[in-house]
Amino acid sequence: MKCIVELSEAEKKTLQKLSRKHPHADFRTRGLGLLLLDSGSRVHETALELEVSDKSVYNWMHAWRDRGLCGLLVGHKGGRPRALSEAMIATAIEVASAESMTLKQIAQRVEEAHGVPFPCRLETLSVALKRAKFSYKRGRYSLKKKRNPDEFTVKAATLVKLEQAARDKACELFYFDQSGFSASPPVQRGWSPIGEPHRVFPQPHCKRSVLGALDFGANLLIHHASKTTIKRPDVVQFLDQIARESTPGLTTVVVLDNASIHHNIDQETIDRWFLEHRMALFYLPSYSPELNRIEILWKHAKHHWRRFVTWTKEIIDAEIENLLGGYGTKFEIRFS
Repeated sequence: MKCIVELSEAEKKTLQKLSRKHPHADFRTRGLGLLLLDSGSRVHETALELEVSDKSVYNWMHAWRDRGLCGLLVGHKGGRPRALSEAMIATAIEVASAESMTLKQIAQRVEEAHGVPFPCRLETLSVALKRAKFSYKRGRYSLKKKRNPDEFTVKAATLVKLEQAARDKACELFYFDQSGFSASPPVQRGWSPIGEPHRVFPQPHCKRSVLGALDFGANLLIHHASKTTIKRPDVVQFLDQIARESTPGLTTVVVLDNASIHHNIDQETIDRWFLEHRMALFYLPSYSPELNRIEILWKHAKHHWRRFVTWTKEIIDAEIENLLGGYGTKFEIRFS
């Protein structure tokens, strides 16, 4: 069988190298097509093998015969032009870096910046942002005010020393805070039949406020649930209970945040706690919840330990007692 294209050994080596190493796929295909034709393959067979049209194979043959390798490497334009220009992509990246937005919001900002309608689908914008190392995720809320970094560093270092003293039985250390427990489980996302999402009916009149103190050394929880809103006298009464039940002869330190109900405790009461029970209050810096270990306990209790069923007025108190009373036996946190 006569070959449609006859190649010399040097030409074969050149086209073999082209078909394997050229950065553009269409040029690699052209080189392979000419090699197939040289091996005796017909035009239609080559087109089927390479999944191109017969006309494309004929064009390669004529280009090779007319201009050789130069003719074969003509015509590549890098594929279809991008729908999004480099300037638009840069604007999208700048907008997405400045603020958490949806694709539609980013596209609107790009339209406003360039004064033209958005030129493509939102999926194309998504691909461009992913190439720029962006991802779609839940936004992280932040407070408007910032904490004092110097104060935070000092208080964090002091807490490390207090925790070590508590481990050595040289003092008692309590992390104190309050939290709210609702009858409806805190499920933000869940599996539901397609087209039939589960409906959650909140019960705003069925909730409890809980005061809690985590004994760091003994890893025990003292708690008290209230049907009403917790106020400053409730805090004083709860802390007074901790003072009366503290170990005689040891200093007791209670760590608490800067909630308004934690402050303005009369100085006479604070002095009495220290003189009679050697108990002192240690206030954390503003906006530093990560320093209060009982926050971790509240998170586990609400999102990991509780049964994810809706409580009623008849069972909510028993459920909270079973949940928080089980800390140290059924439930445990290892602070490392």
